[in-house]
Amino acid sequence: MTTWSFRRNPQVRDDPPSRVTWEIEPLDEICRLTLIHDDFPSETRTFRSVGSGWPMVLSSLKSLLETGEPLSVAR
Repeated sequence: MTTWSFRRNPQVRDDPPSRVTWEIEPLDEICRLTLIHDDFPSETRTFRSVGSGWPMVLSSLKSLLETGEPLSVAR
């Protein structure tokens, strides 16, 4: 479990911290990773923004583990 707070972004700097939990389950010769981001006091700006970021992070992590290279992310 990790406390999540993104203080570098002025738009969400004042939002209270939330919680990220990583669950790893064995499935035969592979594993399943489940990410749960919760403990938001309300629909804060952080709450509204993290849903679009996690799929990219998890896809890049999967690529890194499978190929040794993360996804190239255009900014």
